[in-house]
Amino acid sequence: MKKTFFLFVCVFLGLTTQSQIIVNDLICSGGGSSLTMDWSAGECMTETYEQSEIILAQGFHQGSKNQETAVFEMVDMSGKISVYPNPVHDNMNIVLDNECLKNTVSYTIVNEGGQLKLEGNNLAKTNEINIQQLPSGLYILNILSGKKIMQSFKIIKK
Repeated sequence: MKKTFFLFVCVFLGLTTQSQIIVNDLICSGGGSSLTMDWSAGECMTETYEQSEIILAQGFHQGSKNQETAVFEMVDMSGKISVYPNPVHDNMNIVLDNECLKNTVSYTIVNEGGQLKLEGNNLAKTNEINIQQLPSGLYILNILSGKKIMQSFKIIKK
């Protein structure tokens, strides 16, 4: 009889008790002219601070970081672009054929985080780019015609 009663109480409490109440909360952070909003469902809050219209709830919310580095349209091209040496120490060569030079050609070099490190305009048939000031690592070289990417290369800086 005691076992049955205890089992009944445990089942009843298990069905009626909630370990977390699911509430949609907005957790906002802003920087510059942009605003990032995340919401969480049922995550534990450890403290809440309120002042006039501002509410800061801190706890175990796991934020995310999305960063758009650039949006480029690809150019459909028939020209040939050569980049050498790779890996590179100090100077990198970019050679364009005549088909590529029909429009103004430029380049950008970005690091793995998408930060612009170098750029140049009005490329000729043969170009030597000094990248000695860049730290060792992996970079993306984009060859552009206007704002459209003609071709991208992975560059290893030693």
